[in-house]
Amino acid sequence: MKKRKYLALLLAAGMIAQTALSTGGVVQVQAAEDTYVKTDELTDNDTAAPKKDKTIPSKNQYEYQKQELAAFCHFGPNTFNEIEWGEHYGDKTPNEIFKLTEDFDADTLVKTLKEAGFKKLIVTAKHHDGFCIWASEATQYDVSGATNYQGGKGDVLADISKACTEHDMDMGFCPRGISMMKAMGIKMHPVRH
Repeated sequence: MKKRKYLALLLAAGMIAQTALSTGGVVQVQAAEDTYVKTDELTDNDTAAPKKDKTIPSKNQYEYQKQELAAFCHFGPNTFNEIEWGEHYGDKTPNEIFKLTEDFDADTLVKTLKEAGFKKLIVTAKHHDGFCIWASEATQYDVSGATNYQGGKGDVLADISKACTEHDMDMGFCPRGISMMKAMGIKMHPVRH
């Protein structure tokens, strides 16, 4: 941590020195040009209205748009390891990488989002590394089968779902990873996958 702090200070000092040397030690300031359009200049009201678009949202898209504000939550091993994409796990067991030792407070999460005006919570329940935050029957690489969370019987997704129901918040989930998408019957682009 100290190394990063010193590096940041060194970079900041270098930027300040470069600025001071490039301007002769004096920072030059000038007034901004008055080029904004003024209200009295807005006299042309003859512009035609744009043509109607034939694109119509699906029922689900329309409902989503009406909700206006949705929270997106990624929660998994990366939450505890300060890394991205499940990299550098090596031979570590799920219990070593999913370090949630106390009960996950889904109620506070959902209540806070609801009070902030969110209408829906979308959860990434299984990310690219394949770890499931629910008790999956398809793999042991999940929160219940491979960790000590709630004595090996934990289910973060069920906890979030229960809190959403109690606080009358819609919940959705984002499937990540090819295996989960295939299992759900989601068709994938043939070139990319």
